[in-house]
Amino acid sequence: MKRAVIQTILVGSAFVWCAPLFAEATEPAVALQAPAPAQALATQLQDALTKRDAKALAALFDVSAFAARVNAKVPADARLPEGPFANVIVEASNSLMTAMDQGSIVSLLRIHQVDADERVLLRITGPSGVTYFDFVVGQNAGAVKASDVYTTGAGELLSQRLAFRIARASLAQANTNSKFMEEVEIYAKMAEALDNRDPKTVLDMYEKLDTFKNDRATQVMRLQAACAVSDAATLDKVSAEFLKAYPGDISGSLAMVDGYTVLQQYDKVVESIDAIDKAVGGDPYLEYLRANNCAIQKDNAGAKKHLESGLNADPTLEDLSNRMMDYAVVEKNNAEIKRWLLHLEKFNDYQFQPNLNDVEAFGDFKKSPEYQAWLKEKKQ
Repeated sequence: MKRAVIQTILVGSAFVWCAPLFAEATEPAVALQAPAPAQALATQLQDALTKRDAKALAALFDVSAFAARVNAKVPADARLPEGPFANVIVEASNSLMTAMDQGSIVSLLRIHQVDADERVLLRITGPSGVTYFDFVVGQNAGAVKASDVYTTGAGELLSQRLAFRIARASLAQANTNSKFMEEVEIYAKMAEALDNRDPKTVLDMYEKLDTFKNDRATQVMRLQAACAVSDAATLDKVSAEFLKAYPGDISGSLAMVDGYTVLQQYDKVVESIDAIDKAVGGDPYLEYLRANNCAIQKDNAGAKKHLESGLNADPTLEDLSNRMMDYAVVEKNNAEIKRWLLHLEKFNDYQFQPNLNDVEAFGDFKKSPEYQAWLKEKKQ
């Protein structure tokens, strides 16, 4: 039973993709305190992303701070004035929206520290899976805004990627060496082939590179291509080299989950999920990926064990609850159907109609004592 089936038995528009991060108190507090600056920024970021409001998201960036971070990473003669960076932020905000499925759930995973930076780590979940946006909190004295962002799609901070491109453009402009210019052209062909979903060409072009082989962006493209060609030896070789160069990298491990799933190398899928879990500092949602890995192997008991583990850590994880409902309905386990109906109403703001919209899958349940018990508890 898919989420769409669940949605058909809800009252009106009660189906809520994402509850507010900081719910309003239902009882008067003795002393109200304003949220810490990073928490307030987290709420604003989550709101902008949930509403898919690219303009609001761009307004949450400190352009001056972002420009300074980029210019600190490039040679002095390649640094740019602040003006062009405003457009970069606008484009980046639009790109973040396109990286999300419509109706994605945006959750604050944690506020944490990376080196000298305070960061807001957001988890994004939707039909295409899970990804993470890690926003760097600016340190300016005025309103707290983001000064940078790491995305698992890019595998690096936006400032790092942009600084690399600025430095590369500067070198290309100044360099008359034919070999250098040839590599620039090969790199461009790799990027084009990846966009065209031609992984073999990406890998072939990579072998023609020399100095560009060690660039992070090149390595990310190579790994993505290796995950798409469905060849175990190629993926083993490329993934080992990538993780050696970038240990703990989330973007690489996320790609490897898909790559090794296609190859049916399920132990390596688990290793990749564990690497993601460690890199983000722990995320109960990843039990959903572990459950999928079990389900593919027809291990439903193992899948349910992982789902329960994730929900014990965070009962609001909607995808996990819906999957548990799937199992309950398929197994005609009326006690479990009742359990998950109540769970979804309590933790995810679902409002089920008493007749469950006469959905056929609930036919046997509606004849059971558990159904009557659910109606009574529902009223309470």
